[in-house]
Amino acid sequence: MKCMILAAGYGKRMMPLTKETPKPLLKIGNETLLDRNIKHVLSNGFDEIIINVSHHGDKIKEHLIENYKDHKITLVEEPHPYGTGGALINAKDHLGDETILIINADIFHDFDLSKLNRETECIHLVGVENPDHNTDGDFNIGPDGKVFCDDITPEENIILKSVEWFNNKFDKNQHFSVTVEKNIPMGAGLGGGSSNAAATLCFLCDYHGIERRLLDFHEISYELGADIPIFIFGKSAFASGIGEKIGEESSDKSSYILINPNINISTKLLFSSKDLIFCDEINFELNSFLEPLIKCSSEFNDFYNSFKEFLNEEEFNKLQLTGTGSTLFIKNPSETLIEKIHAKNCENFRVFLTKALEY
Repeated sequence: MKCMILAAGYGKRMMPLTKETPKPLLKIGNETLLDRNIKHVLSNGFDEIIINVSHHGDKIKEHLIENYKDHKITLVEEPHPYGTGGALINAKDHLGDETILIINADIFHDFDLSKLNRETECIHLVGVENPDHNTDGDFNIGPDGKVFCDDITPEENIILKSVEWFNNKFDKNQHFSVTVEKNIPMGAGLGGGSSNAAATLCFLCDYHGIERRLLDFHEISYELGADIPIFIFGKSAFASGIGEKIGEESSDKSSYILINPNINISTKLLFSSKDLIFCDEINFELNSFLEPLIKCSSEFNDFYNSFKEFLNEEEFNKLQLTGTGSTLFIKNPSETLIEKIHAKNCENFRVFLTKALEY
């Protein structure tokens, strides 16, 4: 039976201990968290271990080579942490179709793994009691016995809501199994959820032979999400109102540098801020989400202000938010500015160079 140990996280809550050391290699007593879990798994009859790595993955690799060269351990690298679901998808070629055990490298437990049912086709997930800093936990078990993330309950899932909206709008009752390969970080202000919803609605239109122009942008903006219409439109353009008014196509040829930290920001929380500024027309100079976000997230505040350490005042003032998430951007950055940011690029954020769509 195979076991996958999740070891790719940043360990931000353990900073500064995890600045140079991946959290799985932190020690409790004289033994690292990773060693404790590997030994526990091996002693319970598991014959193959898959470990995903990202943050300081080279140090975990060196540790495994030095201590477990006689065991069948496969490393699966991630350029940045993919999260639990993304890690499983990324490692699917190594997992196969048999029953597997999933365990986080940083948990401390003494669960009797010999009690696991190894005959049924399923994934076993070892969990521990919720810590004080996360009393709601990362997962919940629904009435049907299925595990789901509490941040996105089935009722709040934008894809399910889009299907329900479409079925009600066009009197359909077709249901689908949807698999999402999530490449856009959650809560990053990059339209990941909105683009998922738009793709779902476009697919449903094509499947049922309904023209996409019949999708009511006003209803979609109010009932599903303000950014969905622009993704359905599918071209660079200016949107106003709640998001339902799509203006002329943009001929913008600008380039952008995106700076994405691994910080999940709740759009709902940000829109409820009393510090949010609303305006009646498009204002490119107004960074209306920035101040509310700084106030509601100390983690983002620390990230944002860290740029003062290596950017001059003029460069720092060019930083803007892409949306309601945590991603910063600079329009038409100079080569010098790009080099500065790339020089500071580390495990705490990712950098992308991009430009507006051309047709």
